[in-house]
Amino acid sequence: MKHVVIAATPVAGHFNPMMAVAQHLAANGYRITVLTGEIYRDCVETAGLGYVPLAGAANYDMRYQDVYFPERSSVEPGLPQITYDMQHVFGDAIPEQYGALQRLVDTEGVDAVLADLLFMGILPMSMKSRAERPAIISCGIVPCMCRNAEVSPFTGHDSSPEGLLRNAEHNAQIAAALQPATDYVSDKIEACCGERLETFLFDELYERPDLFLQFTTPAFEFPMKELPHNMAFVGPMIPKHDDVEAPSWIQALDPAKPVVFVTQGTIANYDFNQLLQPALDGLADEPVQVVATAGAADASGVRIPANARLESYLSYAAILPKTAVFVTNGGYNGVQMALRAGVPIVSAGASEDKPFVSARVAWSGCGVDLRTGTPTAAMSCAYEGCDALRNTLLAIEPFINSSVIAEEELASV
Repeated sequence: MKHVVIAATPVAGHFNPMMAVAQHLAANGYRITVLTGEIYRDCVETAGLGYVPLAGAANYDMRYQDVYFPERSSVEPGLPQITYDMQHVFGDAIPEQYGALQRLVDTEGVDAVLADLLFMGILPMSMKSRAERPAIISCGIVPCMCRNAEVSPFTGHDSSPEGLLRNAEHNAQIAAALQPATDYVSDKIEACCGERLETFLFDELYERPDLFLQFTTPAFEFPMKELPHNMAFVGPMIPKHDDVEAPSWIQALDPAKPVVFVTQGTIANYDFNQLLQPALDGLADEPVQVVATAGAADASGVRIPANARLESYLSYAAILPKTAVFVTNGGYNGVQMALRAGVPIVSAGASEDKPFVSARVAWSGCGVDLRTGTPTAAMSCAYEGCDALRNTLLAIEPFINSSVIAEEELASV
């Protein structure tokens, strides 16, 4: 029986798709060990999978980011916050992650490691010869972030002669802006194995693994003629929700009124005035039913209009089948789940990878990008415009059978 280690950063948008892979592989005869933070111990063990905890700087809980990363909320969204996250949320975890992986390889025998893109403890291991390590497979739980001649990180796809020149300039700019992150991560890697990164951090994250599985379909990614040689699109990894019981009130929703589902996810939910409150205010007088979730954060100060209800936490699998429009700050996994359910999207993201997700929502024709992380209450206009998008969702039809495709790619390594 082949032994596969699933290595997941302890963040919901990273852990959930990796857990979906773990469960699928376990059901198909693989021995699975999940390496992640203590926050997910019960989830892994309840599923009957092997569990090894991360420790130290690799073991945190983003529900309490003011405790683990107290400076983060004051860092400007965009490139400054990406730099902070790459250094401190993900970079500082490298030594503990690598140490835990190496101990598993030394003591348990490991055939392959599947890690989410930002579980960067795989980088020191990837610098060893193939004979000295297991197969390393990285999983794209965010939009494709490596540089490409046809894509600007700021303006999207443009393969015209003028666009290629502009893309090259923008790609150089983002590499320069994130050079402090590249240097910081290189220092962490060097402390582990004596080697350093050779080029831009995001390029290395895609090129180093033996195989890179992008958790979406080509229909939701900008066209790129020259993809990394090791990349395969395998569709979204949707967590199993067979045991999720829908709240009774969901069945009582009025079928004559559209349901608008609103969320700020589980990380960028420390200020509900960014999206959730404007959405509730803007839709208050519309003939819709608004269902909002706080992602388990404190939402005691949120004003809830008569046509809305606010839940602390709500399974996407429970509400999306009833949803007419999904309003989100651009979390990649949530967007993938909405696409698979055939739900049009209104996206407003400014932090982490969310602007890049929002740009793809608009480009692919499956929703509206509000191009801001702090929309006004007038966003109800975006909701009204979304109804016409339903037919365009046919372009995202390949969002099925993705776990099967992923297993086929794994078997090829």
